[in-house]
Amino acid sequence: MRIRVEDTVLAVAPPSEPLVEQPDLRPGLVRRTTSLDAVLVDDVTLRLTGSGRDALVNHEGSLEVAGHASVEADVDVAGRTVAAIGAAADGRPIDVAAMMGTTLGGGFRRALSDRVHVEAGSLAALLLDELPGGGIIAGVALIEAGIARTDARHRGRVPLDVCAGWAEGGTMATAVRNGGNAYRGPGPTAAPPELACGDGWHDAPPLTAGAVRRRRRVDVHRETGGDLRVDAWFRDAYAEPAGAERVIHEYRLLATVEPHGLTVTDIVALPLVLPAEECPTAAASATRLLGQPLVAVRDRVRASFTGPSTCTHLNDALRSLGDGWALVRQLEAARSPRYSSRNQRL
Repeated sequence: MRIRVEDTVLAVAPPSEPLVEQPDLRPGLVRRTTSLDAVLVDDVTLRLTGSGRDALVNHEGSLEVAGHASVEADVDVAGRTVAAIGAAADGRPIDVAAMMGTTLGGGFRRALSDRVHVEAGSLAALLLDELPGGGIIAGVALIEAGIARTDARHRGRVPLDVCAGWAEGGTMATAVRNGGNAYRGPGPTAAPPELACGDGWHDAPPLTAGAVRRRRRVDVHRETGGDLRVDAWFRDAYAEPAGAERVIHEYRLLATVEPHGLTVTDIVALPLVLPAEECPTAAASATRLLGQPLVAVRDRVRASFTGPSTCTHLNDALRSLGDGWALVRQLEAARSPRYSSRNQRL
């Protein structure tokens, strides 16, 4: 993105202000947190390991865990082919053997939908859906390890207009076409949210040096007037050899949802950390979800959020927002007398 002032073109720096504090836990809040790590096992194998938790803050302010899920996949670095994969929900294995041999490119999510039985909107579904994104952000770990270089990988085949960051004439596309390097390295340092959130985050080990972690948090609560508020945040971060984490991508979404049809009535996308000057222009695309029911958001984003007016990573964030309907269901279940009496007996 550039601003023209009296015929002088001024470059605008990409956003570089990661979220410092996560929202406090509050009674009547449902919180989903997930993480997915991309770790190089060796020069030819990438391991993607994910975990997550759904939890409810009851009217007394105590946290009640509603579910856990996990996923692990070994992927061939060169072809991005799945060599091993496993998943579980609440300690029970999920049959994902049919995904062996698939690639983390186009078509993975369609194959997942066709071949694997997993509950829509669930933690396990989100973590499995996250694997292609994990393969993309793993590129930073590869580059930093000297296994891949952005300039060599893209020279001669610039991915034009796939998103705002790679728009025709944009900073990254121009750099590569001129023989340069679009990769500028990880962004600002930021403390891991799990260090400050305490019970507000699922158990996650420290990020391995040289690895990349994608974190998500989706909060849902009911406002005084009855509308639902969804606060969805995600961050990709790289762990330097010295231990500091540096942010690669970060977005926050704030949405209002009417309670009857669970339709999005207001939404804003906040680009917090992104790699290129043009990237923030994609934030406006989030408003295309106005009037859409949450249950339709994932399909809507996958089908029509393409081209330079959108952002690959924002699209990932919007899809997780779509799972808000499942969290609303948990919120409604917690309000039922049956749920209340059950918890009184515990």
